[in-house]
Amino acid sequence: MAESAEKLGLVTNRFFLNSATKLEEFLYRKSELISGQTQGICKNISSRFPDKKVYWLPNGVDLSYYNVGTITTNWREVNGFSKDDFLLLYAGIIGHAQGLEVILNAANNMKEHSAIKFVLLGNGPEKEKLLSMKSDLNLSNVLFFDAVTKKRCP
Repeated sequence: MAESAEKLGLVTNRFFLNSATKLEEFLYRKSELISGQTQGICKNISSRFPDKKVYWLPNGVDLSYYNVGTITTNWREVNGFSKDDFLLLYAGIIGHAQGLEVILNAANNMKEHSAIKFVLLGNGPEKEKLLSMKSDLNLSNVLFFDAVTKKRCP
């Protein structure tokens, strides 16, 4: 949505924002079916296009897929973590809308707790900026890993 790009400050040019909004509205009017990632997005679209079928397709996690009782791995050891390290994981796109700098700010506040580690797994347009922020804040408790397949996540 053009509105998201504007709210995130990614696009400020009024001509481009207006053009994107017109294109978005044209596509919604011509669509037979519309889906959204959040209930808020679906509600927004439904309020603007009440005659359209809008379905929420939630992003979610099948917790049984990540059942710690069935997973055997030496990932912690291979990556230099101790069994006592408390790992906080974000796995997904490292983009503008995710607001992941909040994780680095939290890590900065938790520096004195050496057993707490923040792991960011994924790739995206904001990764270089966050790596730079990690360096600027001297965060040894934040570790970045490239994206892996869903099969390798557990």
